[in-house]
Amino acid sequence: MTESSETTPAGGAPEAILVAMDFSEAAMRALDTALAWRQPGAEITLLSVVDLHFVQDVRGSGLAVAGDPAEKLAADATNRLATLISDRGLANVQPMVVHGIPFVEIVKVAVDLDLDLIVIGRSGRADVEHVLFGGTAEKVLRAANRPVLCIP
Repeated sequence: MTESSETTPAGGAPEAILVAMDFSEAAMRALDTALAWRQPGAEITLLSVVDLHFVQDVRGSGLAVAGDPAEKLAADATNRLATLISDRGLANVQPMVVHGIPFVEIVKVAVDLDLDLIVIGRSGRADVEHVLFGGTAEKVLRAANRPVLCIP
């Protein structure tokens, strides 16, 4: 993808960055990379997506779960994001939790908030579904209309 003034601010340095956060080691490396590369004053949106396919699997499994699993996962993600931001003393980092299909929501939030760059960790999984259909990072790379930095 070539850079344009529509997706990258003057001078080429992103002023608004989305970091996809699933709390995996790869996601933590993505956050560390975004923090190291951002310019002074750049904003980071730290996005966690409650995967509705996972929620449907939990509901359909017959497991006894008190309360709504989607709301429990959202509350857990909200708490974990707040702790992460607080423990690291991060400035200009805004947490966000949404419900949906992860790659769709990552791209949608980046577009809706007019963010300059998406930073996402790549898990390196090799199960059959991942090999056939690609993981979230690969799907974001294909669907995004702005630069994506994929961290192994």
